[in-house]
Amino acid sequence: MPTRLLSLLVLLLLSAARATPLVVNIDGDFWAWTAGTWSRLTSWGHNGPPILSPDGRTVAYASVAAGAAETFHTGWSPTNIWTLDLASRKAARLTAQPTTSTPAEGFIRSTPAWSPDGQFLAWTQKSTSSTATTHTVALYSLASGTTRVTPTNALDYVGVPVAAGVLWSPAGLVVPGPIERVPGAYRQDSAQAIGSGRDVEVGAYVLDTSGRVRRRVSFTSSPNGAGHLVRKGGAVYLAGFDGATLYGLDGRADLRLVPRREATSVPERLVAARAPNALSIRFVVREKELRCQLLGGGRVVREWSCQNVRALGHEIYGEDFDTALTVTLSPDGTAAYVRADGVYVHDGRTERRILDLRGRGVYGLVWGPVEFRVP
Repeated sequence: MPTRLLSLLVLLLLSAARATPLVVNIDGDFWAWTAGTWSRLTSWGHNGPPILSPDGRTVAYASVAAGAAETFHTGWSPTNIWTLDLASRKAARLTAQPTTSTPAEGFIRSTPAWSPDGQFLAWTQKSTSSTATTHTVALYSLASGTTRVTPTNALDYVGVPVAAGVLWSPAGLVVPGPIERVPGAYRQDSAQAIGSGRDVEVGAYVLDTSGRVRRRVSFTSSPNGAGHLVRKGGAVYLAGFDGATLYGLDGRADLRLVPRREATSVPERLVAARAPNALSIRFVVREKELRCQLLGGGRVVREWSCQNVRALGHEIYGEDFDTALTVTLSPDGTAAYVRADGVYVHDGRTERRILDLRGRGVYGLVWGPVEFRVP
């Protein structure tokens, strides 16, 4: 390729990266920050965290159903799944509630997960009155606009009136749930103590897209945070922010990276998928406090307390996986993060506060495709 053409291509890519909006959920609505200007994307006030598509062009999210938001009741509200095109700024509702539902009754749907190729969305769902002991998963095809809802044999926690989280890994869909070391133990007594070495352990299931259980993963200790996907070489694992153990999802053995007594610095980093050698964010556990370190050029350029790095909203359940964060990176590796008083960006040299939150809450922010990696 001629040098001049290559230079032009690089400039176009950089320009596109700079034009990519930072999308922030502030008190249940989406706002976009582009080239120093904020603009409001939604005016509903009851949206869950934005989940960015692999190509960075669309966000998907769960949103409290119309009618449910205006009605006070105990428990989690019925939700629908939406997408928002970041170029056109147009939102599309992908699901609806049953015509017989009431504001307090209907389907609760989890925060959705994108397939690695960006062609599908997955979520779990259950009715507000469900007593099911297993997960139900839904797959939506963006090409056909159709949804397939499938019951599974993956155990769900009994008596928890929420739609559990889901991750989409190369090994399959990952959902949380109790793992029976003794067949039938949880079904016979769901109130029993659960933990490592017991008849029932805390863990997760790996499912194929038809809902069949491929693998059961038992946690020797609960991940710090709820857990997220981490790439190491050609494999993808499940891990928490302490980074001490990587749980194999595709048949590989679990990896113990850091002895528990030494878990003060962990090897995993959050990187921009398209610029992994630019800025990255490392998570450090120090005296039981989680801290974020912004790394650039092999050194720490900024550090702050990020104990609330998991962005939890009060209307959309998000306890199972680390799907919503208060840190992110742009396509070219500029960092954005939330600290107590505002939203900040950092280019490796200078930190700027781009928004004073004034007491408002942030329930997730995205800028470009990111992933956790272990060298």
